[in-house]
Amino acid sequence: MLSFIILSVFIALCNSAYQLPHGHELHVLVDNGFNALDKDKDGVISAIEFGSISFDKEDLNHDGNLTLAEYAAFWNTTPEAVMPLFNVWDTDKDGYVESNHLSIVGHLLDPNGDGIITKHEYEHYMTGFLECVYAHGQHGHGPNCDH
Repeated sequence: MLSFIILSVFIALCNSAYQLPHGHELHVLVDNGFNALDKDKDGVISAIEFGSISFDKEDLNHDGNLTLAEYAAFWNTTPEAVMPLFNVWDTDKDGYVESNHLSIVGHLLDPNGDGIITKHEYEHYMTGFLECVYAHGQHGHGPNCDH
């Protein structure tokens, strides 16, 4: 479920200090994340493509709750690397993210609610989101920015 956010791309390519790439590197990473989700390569992420994202792949014990340890294990990285992102989604800070999270974040990627996520919508949200989470106040964003 959280995988649609781009972690596969960012975890693999962020440096060892978990710093967010800048400029061109950031745009390439966001583009790669979009392209990975646009399965039919039509330039948009449809409701069907968005709906095919599976929480079950990350919820390794299939109990309906994604823990930080499961999230890190799924992405083959350390909990420290994914903790900033995990903490955004664990809004009640109880140590896990519930399976209904995808329905909660869909509107963030599709602000006009037309059921289609354009590349522009995806880039706009993801660039700001990642700068907010990983840049720690740089680029006009900070730890309390609106996700």
